[in-house]
Amino acid sequence: PVNLNQILLNIGLSALPKNFADLEKSLGRKKGDILGLIIAKGGKAAIFFKKDDPLNHQRCVIAHELAHCCLHYTELEEIRHIELREDRNGEDAREREAEIFAGQLLIPVKRLREIYLDLAIPDSITLANKFAVSTSMMEERLDYLKISYINKDGQTIVYENE
Repeated sequence: PVNLNQILLNIGLSALPKNFADLEKSLGRKKGDILGLIIAKGGKAAIFFKKDDPLNHQRCVIAHELAHCCLHYTELEEIRHIELREDRNGEDAREREAEIFAGQLLIPVKRLREIYLDLAIPDSITLANKFAVSTSMMEERLDYLKISYINKDGQTIVYENE
């Protein structure tokens, strides 16, 4: 898996675990609605992620928030960016860009193709574990690249132009 901690260290960003229960309550949100948070001020930023999430999901949230720092940094300055669960539905262009960036960062296409070809049955769960990402991120990446696979429900997803 891509060493996300080293990338953050190299660019001077922190990623810190957080319990969002109090923030969710103060915002009138349901438990689990907040996936991540960026606080940016004075040219510096910190990423916060849900401490109780599985490691693979934490990596996806951190990469997604890092994408916002890289792609949308002018919008982040002097504000808080809160990543809400419903933001990930793909309708918001900035959220879609961040998802694509995170997938490209954590699942490089060349390495994905190498590992994919070594598998007798290329399924999203096995591939997700090899890259230490969530199954949903792996499936989004495979769909984006139009690479056929067996999804987490056991269904075969086929792309004709492979």
